[in-house]
Amino acid sequence: MRKLLATLFLLFVLMSSVLMANAQETSKKEVKFTSVSFSSGQDALSSGLLLEVNFDRGEDIINLTLGERDLYASYLKSTLNKKLLIGPCLEYFHNVPTVSIIAISFPIKNVSTFSWLGYSAGNPDCKVELTKWRFLFFYQSLDYTLKRFTATGAIMYFDGWQQLAILKYQQPVTKNINLFTSAGYNFFKEGTALLKLVGEEVCSSSRT
Repeated sequence: MRKLLATLFLLFVLMSSVLMANAQETSKKEVKFTSVSFSSGQDALSSGLLLEVNFDRGEDIINLTLGERDLYASYLKSTLNKKLLIGPCLEYFHNVPTVSIIAISFPIKNVSTFSWLGYSAGNPDCKVELTKWRFLFFYQSLDYTLKRFTATGAIMYFDGWQQLAILKYQQPVTKNINLFTSAGYNFFKEGTALLKLVGEEVCSSSRT
């Protein structure tokens, strides 16, 4: 299984490199702030307090995230007529550097997928070993959105294969401020309840 994931990782890297090498626009893209969010709680990919800032560069997306024991930055290139966002992510996770690839697709109306595959320089919470990169995690989700609700089913490999189900609700507060609440369950081993609250401010001039 790990050989298969390693192959997928290499394919993602190759695809991302090709897409970025072929992205030759005639005009320089301007980076624009689009949103900032602050969250607390636990979901499939984060726990504790989390600050997230997003920017647009044309149709591409830049994300900066700071958590209690996590810091990462990603650049996602838009391709296939905006049906796919793909790109690299650099992360400092539990005291070790991590390199990963993120892919987000929008195959049909109201449906999206999220894929994330990463390798780390050593074991989290241990010493950094730049010569001993290891497979760290794999995450794959399928999301269905209907009005203000989003239902998510996901699988994740991190210390074992895990299955997750999450339901998220969006509540607009003002024109530029949204609140998100999510509840779910991780069926791994004894099981874990997932509860999270997110407050988001969106730039009024950002794309919808």
